[in-house]
Amino acid sequence: LMPTEQASSQFAPPTGSALRISTSNESGVNIYKVGHFGMFFLLALVAFRDKKKDATLSPLLGYLLLFAFATETVQLFSEGREMRFKDFLIDCAGIAGGIAAARLLKLFRAL
Repeated sequence: LMPTEQASSQFAPPTGSALRISTSNESGVNIYKVGHFGMFFLLALVAFRDKKKDATLSPLLGYLLLFAFATETVQLFSEGREMRFKDFLIDCAGIAGGIAAARLLKLFRAL
C-alpha cells in the first residue's frame, strides 16, 4: 500500500462489521439510561410543579407512565433496538424523582 492509502485505511471501519459507538463512560454508566431518567425527571418536574396540593396525581401520572411505556414499545419497530422492562423502570424512577422534586420545591417555596 502507498503511504496515503495505508494512513486512510487505519481510520476506516473494518469491512462487513457494524460501527459500534460506546454508550458507557469509564465508570460503566450508560448515557442513554441517564438521559431517559433525566428526560422523564424533567417532564414530571415541569408537569407537577404548578399542581395544586389537593389535586389528584392519577390523570397526569397516567399520561407520563403511558408515554414511558410508549417510548419502550416503539423500539420494537426500530432495527437494532429492543423493548426492555428495566428501561421502563428507569423511566418510572425518573417520573418518581421529578414528582418528589416538584413537591420539595413547593415545600421550600411555602417556607
